[in-house]
Amino acid sequence: MSHVKTATGDFWCAVLDTAMDGLIAVDHRGRIRHVNPAAAELLDLNPAVAVGRHFRTVFCPSLPEEKCWVNVALADATSVRNYRFEMELAGGSRRELTANLTVFGGEEHPFGALIALRPADMHGGLHREREKQAAILGSLAEGLFTVDNEWRITSFNRAAEQMTGWREEEVLDKHCKDVLGSRQCVESCPLAETLRRSRP
Repeated sequence: MSHVKTATGDFWCAVLDTAMDGLIAVDHRGRIRHVNPAAAELLDLNPAVAVGRHFRTVFCPSLPEEKCWVNVALADATSVRNYRFEMELAGGSRRELTANLTVFGGEEHPFGALIALRPADMHGGLHREREKQAAILGSLAEGLFTVDNEWRITSFNRAAEQMTGWREEEVLDKHCKDVLGSRQCVESCPLAETLRRSRP
């Protein structure tokens, strides 16, 4: 029986190791059972040192045990979404992280949880990157728009607005053929043809 449990545990650890997100598996008492490679790299964490210790003692040792959010989630058998906390680093510095915790097992007796971690500023970084891309597209003299995989417009730069008379807010989420209204859109869509041939 123990052999079966070990094989099952090894299987799930291998699955977690394929994920690109930082994942920490804990048991019903909050002790770390597994740290996947993405979490180890992202958080500069040594799995050999972390495994077997309580999540709180690894990530926020100065936090009183009764205030540990992982303990509370496990005790209440409730999942946690977008929880922000500070990871205490060597030398007294701190790093703000965002966590999603999913409890596994029954409501009365959970047998553990999976915690997904990412830097708290990651969302802000993505937002800034989108703003940067929008600024670049907006500065182009050529009329340019982007579409999703259903041919719905996702961006429409200023030059495209001037050429067509449409404002970006009016065309977002509309099919490009409904905005451009060209016969060619119906008979031989140039975008579809470009994607099909993988060249202009």
